[in-house]
Amino acid sequence: MVALVLQAALTGYFVSSSLKPDPPGLPTPRAFQHAQGAAAPRWLRGRLGPGAP
Repeated sequence: MVALVLQAALTGYFVSSSLKPDPPGLPTPRAFQHAQGAAAPRWLRGRLGPGAP
């Protein structure tokens, strides 16, 4: 159960961080966070099983 809570928190972090502007001089972190934020909810739904929202 704790692993699912941590995974949900990490998903939220990636999604919310991907919406911020790029840090000066570092153009790639937001693209990485966006990609992880798109994949993490699918992974979490898979862990929760059939019928999960």
